Amino acid sequence: MSILIKMRNLQGILDTVSSWGYRDSKKVNDGIAFCVDTPNGYPGEVFVAFRRLDELIVREVRLRVEKSGLELRVTDVPQDKLFEVIDKMIKGRLSEKDCESLSKQYRKELYKAVVSCDLSRMHDIIMGNIPWNQAGSRKGIIVTDDGIHLDSKFAKEHLKYDVLKMNGKVNEITIDSSWPLNNEVDGEEYALWKRLQAEASKVRQGLLVINILDINMFKHCWDLKQLVKQEKLDFHGYVLLVIKDMDWEKEVKKFIEDMEDSNIDEFKVMMGDFYRLI
Repeated sequence: MSILIKMRNLQGILDTVSSWGYRDSKKVNDGIAFCVDTPNGYPGEVFVAFRRLDELIVREVRLRVEKSGLELRVTDVPQDKLFEVIDKMIKGRLSEKDCESLSKQYRKELYKAVVSCDLSRMHDIIMGNIPWNQAGSRKGIIVTDDGIHLDSKFAKEHLKYDVLKMNGKVNEITIDSSWPLNNEVDGEEYALWKRLQAEASKVRQGLLVINILDINMFKHCWDLKQLVKQEKLDFHGYVLLVIKDMDWEKEVKKFIEDMEDSNIDEFKVMMGDFYRLI
């Protein structure tokens, strides 16, 4: 019987702990604790905390060795990696820096697992299998596609993009320098917003994919916010925002930070309505 099958409930995890030779395993608060021997000869204690005991999602694994003052912590550990992480901790194969790096990796994996379920649900809502009134508040997904980070591929796979497109549920556009990204120069107030409205109306209750090639689009965070909040738009659809060939941290966020406070505020509000795979 595999470890994962044994570990479908808390008792199964405790039994697995015992079978691996760890001592004094017990349930404590929202997790389990057990005693271990470390290579330096000091006894230690491992604590495994769960986000929810009924689902056994690992929130953190912590090793404490009191006599040496050592304390290591890895968060959001996938269940199939649990004993690998514990074994490496005990044998001294993980430094604090290693733990931080693993935690960051695992957090992203966990988040992507959650988002993948939500994207699949979006597909069902667009296809009419789930009523729109159950769509929830987040109606945007923001991803990068710079040749290295291909999160747009991940998003499209879980949205079942090809199926949506085949059923006429997708409108994909590209925003570049030909778009009215400077209202003063273009001479028409809300020129950009009107054009975005027109594109959204073509795929009502569907998916609007926006490929951004011009960073000046982020001068207009209000417009992006309105697309997903849909307070002034009869769209009832979802928005997939794809940032093409731009680094999110070094270019996009820096660009926004250097702008006026009002646009920065709109950006912060906007991001609260997007699933972020960046």
